[in-house]
Amino acid sequence: MAVGARHDVEGLTPALLDENRSKAERPQLPGKPPLCPGKVEPNGALEFPLPAISRNSYDLAVGAGMVRLQIDQNGAVTNSVVLAAVPRPEFLRALAAPGVKWSFVPDQPTPAGCRLASNDFVLGVVFRPTP
Repeated sequence: MAVGARHDVEGLTPALLDENRSKAERPQLPGKPPLCPGKVEPNGALEFPLPAISRNSYDLAVGAGMVRLQIDQNGAVTNSVVLAAVPRPEFLRALAAPGVKWSFVPDQPTPAGCRLASNDFVLGVVFRPTP
């Protein structure tokens, strides 16, 4: 089973933007430089919740969730809060499992003038079964 995570800079979701735009733009936060680009990855403890698949609803076994992360000035994820998960409670439990940890890996080379620290880094997670 596959679990994919895609982050968007502090709450901006490209899927909701005009498809003709090549990249997501976000307004600058007053007095703060932009966030450094990078990837957020879960550790191996984040797993597809197998109870979400029933014999008659394999095609309904896709789920999604939103997680808010706090990232310190060194890029370490210091806290995570599950904001939502749909369509079944198994996806919420999978995201909130005690062993699930997140890591932020900044793109290399890191652009000058960007910051790693964020108290409101919103991550979208998609759960999909793989054949």
